[in-house]
Parts: sequence; structure tokens; C-alpha cells
Amino acid sequence: SYTLVVDALESYRFVKREPVRFLHLVNTLKHDPSEPLKVHYLQLVNALISSPEDLDTRVMTRIQFRRLGITTLLVR
Repeated sequence: SYTLVVDALESYRFVKREPVRFLHLVNTLKHDPSEPLKVHYLQLVNALISSPEDLDTRVMTRIQFRRLGITTLLVR
């Protein structure tokens, strides 16, 4: 479920001392040359953005990804 995945990503963020959630996902999309990996990461991002039933949660998740610059990656 959405909550389990987000909790796991939060735990990862805490262990790696990342300043914001989803930073690792977006940085991998920006810098890893592996197209199959990018496809899987984008599928994960899409699921994270579209799966919450609560509208506020969906909007907040989208905002977090946009702040990390994911929209510039989608234009390529």
C-alpha cells in the first residue's frame, strides 16, 4: 500500500540523512544512464502520485516531486 512504501522511503531517507523525501529517486532519474531502471523508477513515481485516495496527499506528493525538479526530466 501507499503508506508502507512511503514509510520505507522515509526510513531510507533517515538512514541516508537525505534532506527531503524522494531525493534519491529523482537523483537516480537525473544521473543513472540505465533506461530500464529509469522506467521502473518513473512507474514508482507515478504510483506514488496517483495511488493515494486522499486528494491532499496526492497534491502534496506531486508538489514534493516538482520541487525536486522531476518535471524537467519528463520534458526530455
